[in-house]
Amino acid sequence: MTANPTLLALLMLLGALTFRTDAQMHALDYDTPAYLDFEFSEVQVDEADGVVLINVYRLGDFRKVTRVDFATEEETASEGKDYKGTGGTLTFQPGEGMKQISIPLIADDEPESGETFKVVLSQASGGSVIARDSMLVTIKDAPGPISTPKLAIAAAGRGKVAVSWEGDPSYALERATGVSCVWEGLSSEPTVSGTRCEVIEETGAIVYLYRLRVR
Repeated sequence: MTANPTLLALLMLLGALTFRTDAQMHALDYDTPAYLDFEFSEVQVDEADGVVLINVYRLGDFRKVTRVDFATEEETASEGKDYKGTGGTLTFQPGEGMKQISIPLIADDEPESGETFKVVLSQASGGSVIARDSMLVTIKDAPGPISTPKLAIAAAGRGKVAVSWEGDPSYALERATGVSCVWEGLSSEPTVSGTRCEVIEETGAIVYLYRLRVR
């Protein structure tokens, strides 16, 4: 029985199309790598916010575990003074598309212009591609003093009290009586021991109220 030439040609064409379709699916399903990228190339954060959150996304191949290292790098901001150095490894499990990096900020009462540091990606696991290997973080200065330290008052012998606080020794210590509530500045400079500041005050029979004021 002689095969129909037209039918044979049609079958060969369908086979070629099926092969090409399978090849294209193979390329999409197995040859597309995982791409790693920051959400933004630059972010700005207020010093008083206390933390900056950085999102890293994975695109492309979601089927495997993907790992990438991250670290902070100094620019005009100083590690340990303006932010806490942070580093580690992000691990994307199968199906995960986003990971978040949390970087603590260090606030102070010094007026300063915006300062910057980088977050860097490196050492992506096999076959993964890092789209942008770094991003810039700009720390904007806090609009005013972060907070006034809390005062502690304790007896320091007959007719004396020790007024102390943790932190900046440049605060001015003021006092007032509970009757007048008229605040007066004290000339006594604090004794500093580590981060603890202390002023010894003679009170006698008078009970004073105390507060700290920014000079």
